[in-house]
Amino acid sequence: MTQPARAMDGWRGPPGRGGSTDGPEWSPDRAVGDVVAVVDTLAEEATSPVDVLGHSFGGYLALRAAARTSTLRLLVLYEPAVLETSQPAELVARMQAGSTTGGTRTSWTS
Repeated sequence: MTQPARAMDGWRGPPGRGGSTDGPEWSPDRAVGDVVAVVDTLAEEATSPVDVLGHSFGGYLALRAAARTSTLRLLVLYEPAVLETSQPAELVARMQAGSTTGGTRTSWTS
């Protein structure tokens, strides 16, 4: 089974930086909410959970979005931004339960 690929390239920098058109109400939580909305919409259209690849800051947003939606089948993080915050215990448990690839288990910590 194949599914179409879609790209969400919305990171233009925080308000007032780069090509950003976001107003002063921009926040990482709002950006995560945008990712969740796109993922949920694509999953509804596909009538199945979707795969998400996040790079750099997009990886950070995708990881946080994974904690807010059950419509992800696979989460791939490529060079994600690493911030000194713990992840929700439920997300860590979901990742540990589903993170086997080719017989190798990926370690996730909270």
